[in-house]
Amino acid sequence: QILRQIGILEYTPELSVAIDSLQEIPFGSKQEVEIRACTVVAVERLHKELLRTSSEWVDRPVLELDWLLWQWGEERCRDVDMPPHHRTLTIYY
Repeated sequence: QILRQIGILEYTPELSVAIDSLQEIPFGSKQEVEIRACTVVAVERLHKELLRTSSEWVDRPVLELDWLLWQWGEERCRDVDMPPHHRTLTIYY
């Protein structure tokens, strides 16, 4: 959600319409797997850049960054008109 809002992730027009209209993206589908994989890669790259440019991140794991981004997105969606996150029924996230 936040990665899309700040321009790190960009979806195809078709996927954007599906997500924006709150359509379920089936677990394990090509679209859902791509969203998860791209999110992991994006957060890993962002973490790597933070390690390179900020001493504050030297001992902080990528999992913490992922959690902080999720929290930031949840907070911002209350204050800013943000596009929704994708909807997938799963026990894994």
